[in-house]
Amino acid sequence: FRVKRWPAYSAGFNDIRAHMQTLISGGHKIDLMLVDYVGIMKPDRPTGEVRHDLDQLWVDFRSVCGEFNVRGWSCAQATRGAVDKERVTMQDFAEHFGIVRHIDAGFSICSTQAMREANKLVLFGLASRNERDGFSIDCEFDWSRSWLKTGGMSESLQTKRTKDSSVEADREGEQFERALDKRRKINDKAMGRSPSRTKAPAE
Repeated sequence: FRVKRWPAYSAGFNDIRAHMQTLISGGHKIDLMLVDYVGIMKPDRPTGEVRHDLDQLWVDFRSVCGEFNVRGWSCAQATRGAVDKERVTMQDFAEHFGIVRHIDAGFSICSTQAMREANKLVLFGLASRNERDGFSIDCEFDWSRSWLKTGGMSESLQTKRTKDSSVEADREGEQFERALDKRRKINDKAMGRSPSRTKAPAE
């Protein structure tokens, strides 16, 4: 497990690409990338419009995961109104709703004041590109001991992407998959690896 730290808004995904290339050159195998978090990365191609910059950052995150064939995890902030909601859905993204178009799966941590007093929370599957979403996982926690226990799963609330957003996401995927294949071949050749055939998702 390796940690690379940059000050907020000082590093972009080209910096992450360079760091990952350095690790791979040193013989390290990378299968998971955690970014804390995408919203405070520096855009490599700033537009001057926060919404467009955030959108591009999530596109770049997904792209890097595809280029290096790794899984990626990050987080995003919810609105103030979501603080005490039983279910935080994709409509509650504070930064940019378009984030949903670029992820393969999304989960929210939900806990009302009453639930927190009872040391309970719910993990809600708010989005999924290829599988069913809208499921809930009941959990108990004790932060003083860094302890979390998952319980049963329910599917009482279904939140599906709209048809338009799904079509747009698929179209976007088709557009950069060809570029990713080219990048993979370049990376594999530079690292002396066999050509990559599997593609891991950004989550």
